[in-house]
Amino acid sequence: MARKKYSDVKSRYIRNLIKKTSWKDTEKVDDLIFIEQTVLEGVRGMGGSIKYHGLREKYPEEWRTIYNELDPKGYRELLKREKADSKQREEDFEDYQKKQKEEQRMTQEDWLKAGGKP
Repeated sequence: MARKKYSDVKSRYIRNLIKKTSWKDTEKVDDLIFIEQTVLEGVRGMGGSIKYHGLREKYPEEWRTIYNELDPKGYRELLKREKADSKQREEDFEDYQKKQKEEQRMTQEDWLKAGGKP
């Protein structure tokens, strides 16, 4: 028997949203159910990954609520990893900017050495 898409929802947040939503407006509920399934079962394929990350950006508050409700430990671990990744990206960008400035300085020096005007 096929999974009951709406009555098998685990998230209290989504179940409450279903009670407030009419049948013609189910797109958001369907999107949030996809988020729930991904949190519980993992991402399935590249297309699933793209969809999940798109929905995560589209519904950031709902994503946080659902993830934290269904897997609080995993949610905290994910936030720690993302914070560390963000810090690393910032450090990498600062290093990149320093290298760019140094390269610009050296290129300008070479320009002047070749007789170019400042």
